[in-house]
Amino acid sequence: MDTRTTLTLNGRSYDVNLFDQCFYRLVGWRGNLLSHYPADGNLYVSMEAPNDYFILELMLKDEDKPRARGCLEIYDGLGDLPVRRIQFNEAYIWRHKLSGDTILC
Repeated sequence: MDTRTTLTLNGRSYDVNLFDQCFYRLVGWRGNLLSHYPADGNLYVSMEAPNDYFILELMLKDEDKPRARGCLEIYDGLGDLPVRRIQFNEAYIWRHKLSGDTILC
């Protein structure tokens, strides 16, 4: 089955070759969950290098530029509806590596 993954950052979409995800939940000292929702997490993506420097500019942003917000959508190739969607309202790009024609974030 042909799957494809799309990363959208502040309205711009990028095709993703590989991705990995990791989420955390807050737990109290007795092991009780402090929240039913993930508190923090990381998304790692590998994709073709885009023609612009938008992702690098988001990483090097200052107070005047908007924060990164968007989603990661996974499609199974059978339709236009994603089988999985990870949406985020506030993200910080803390790593940007350009290797040949591939970008790692």
